[in-house]
Amino acid sequence: MAEIGIQYCGLALIILLMYFSYRRRNLGLHSDRTYHFALVSANICLLSDVLSIQALAHMDLWPMLITKFVCKLYINMLVFVAFFGFSYIASDLLHRKTRRNAGMISGLIMVVATLVIWISPIYIHTENGDLYTYGPSVTATYIFAVFFVIATIVFAIATAKYVNSRRTVSTLAWMIIWLAAAGIQYFNNSLPMVGFATALGLTILFADLENPETNLDRETGTFTAHALMAFMNQQFEEERPFAGVNIVLNPEEQIFDRRQMRTILITIARRLETIPGSILFRNVASEYALVFKDKNTLEAQFPNIRSLMEQPIETDDGEVELRPYYIIFPDSTLAAGAEEVFAFHSFFMQHDPELDYRIIDAEEVKRIREGLRIKAEISEALREDRVEVFYHPIFSVDQQRFTSAEALARIRNRDGSLMMPGVFIPVAETSDQILHIGQRVFAKVCEFLANHDMEKIGIEYVEVNLSVQQCQRKTLAEEYIAIMEQYHVDPSYINLEITESGSVRNRKTLIANMKALIEYGVRFSLDDFGTGESNLDYIMNMPVHIVKFDRTFTQAYFSSERTKYVIDTIIEMIRGLDMEIVSEGVETQEQYHTMMEKEIDYIQGYYFAKPMPADEFLFFVQSH
Repeated sequence: MAEIGIQYCGLALIILLMYFSYRRRNLGLHSDRTYHFALVSANICLLSDVLSIQALAHMDLWPMLITKFVCKLYINMLVFVAFFGFSYIASDLLHRKTRRNAGMISGLIMVVATLVIWISPIYIHTENGDLYTYGPSVTATYIFAVFFVIATIVFAIATAKYVNSRRTVSTLAWMIIWLAAAGIQYFNNSLPMVGFATALGLTILFADLENPETNLDRETGTFTAHALMAFMNQQFEEERPFAGVNIVLNPEEQIFDRRQMRTILITIARRLETIPGSILFRNVASEYALVFKDKNTLEAQFPNIRSLMEQPIETDDGEVELRPYYIIFPDSTLAAGAEEVFAFHSFFMQHDPELDYRIIDAEEVKRIREGLRIKAEISEALREDRVEVFYHPIFSVDQQRFTSAEALARIRNRDGSLMMPGVFIPVAETSDQILHIGQRVFAKVCEFLANHDMEKIGIEYVEVNLSVQQCQRKTLAEEYIAIMEQYHVDPSYINLEITESGSVRNRKTLIANMKALIEYGVRFSLDDFGTGESNLDYIMNMPVHIVKFDRTFTQAYFSSERTKYVIDTIIEMIRGLDMEIVSEGVETQEQYHTMMEKEIDYIQGYYFAKPMPADEFLFFVQSH
């Protein structure tokens, strides 16, 4: 019989879908479970359809009771498949309580449908060679199945803006195909198309959404970051606590080529997959995340994780030892949701190189949330142009007047108060916000220089700080030259300050930028001298013109004779290198006179004035 061929095709499709769905691990997401139930229901539906066709074709060999039982099983499973279609779209959209309520209502309707189908009579048509069922039981099947299909379509359209558009389109395609097949079968009972339409619809869902491969990283076979987000969303929604550790494989100190990185990623994935009680995810390019059911399991397995990560890895270029960085999140209940977990992770990506791990505990969460609040305020301030520049006057000992200033960033809060750099700079440095702040300050300084006659005022240059991230940016020189040209600023009025920490990494990039800017006419200062590492190395090897003693270094001069001797020696050495010195943090008359006696070139500090807005600075300089 031709119609049986259609059923066999549908059955083959379902079996293939079940094979490809079950051969890979899945995370047990709501949509995964519902889809698998739909596959099982469709499989039973098609099997019972085949059996019902055979039973109708050989009624003389089957007891009528068994024939009607098989036929009712088939039509009942049709409603079950439609029911799972509604459950599928609802499982991914509704919150736990709403989904439970919707599940109870739809489940109750399904129970009623099953009772009506099995209680109602079913008849068999055998005239003119056509064999099909009809009667109240069949009519009830169409009513309830169409109800679930229409409910699914309405629900999918009504909630389309809240979900992945592919899920909406795929579900609608399934339901429309099902309705079309049901219509054909209703008006032509000799063409049982509904079972095959179900298989075709589930195939569309598989191809577009439910293929387990879409949640797996092709390179390593582990679950993806997208899967991690979906998994955590479900855990939070179901109020199931978990613990996790994120492993950053190559902190900035370790750079690997693409071939090495691929070998490392695959090797580490195979090792971490052996950690019991965990689910492994590849969280972005060179990071892995391990999720555990609770804190105790994480604590028990973390030594094993470290041991595996410390083992050398054989690559084509030789043996590699990793220096991973761990972000440990022992208690998911500290976070409000999956998005906040990712935000916590991002916050800790800028880490102390002396530490190879950070633990996100209650205190850290409190600090991070405050940091995220400040981060949001920084974004708003940048968007609303509330980043201001204050100028700290610098006194020339030789000329006995104020000849320069240091430009310092401030954020004006909406209430008119100021957010100080000590509050927002550490937060901005954890992201690219520091780049935007740096560029905004530099642009405002250039605008200030363009709008005032610096020669008439007596200002020889303005110092502008460069952050560590800016120092590592390959396009720094190009970007700053473009800003200076935009405002037609004489580059000799610009003195860029680099810190010792800013030159620790990617020194080649920094020096290349410095040379380009120096050729353009900009000068450089080494800021915060005395607080970093290898001070003398920077003085000798960095193309700077001015060395700025940090406030703590200046204050240390007055703390002991030994310190004074060391600083006196450094002063003579810097002079011998034909560099100028700025002493920051001068706050008393005694300190001022001492620096004068030492013939320090420039003095900066609260002894003269605090940083001030541009108009106050201009008045101050002209008044002194």
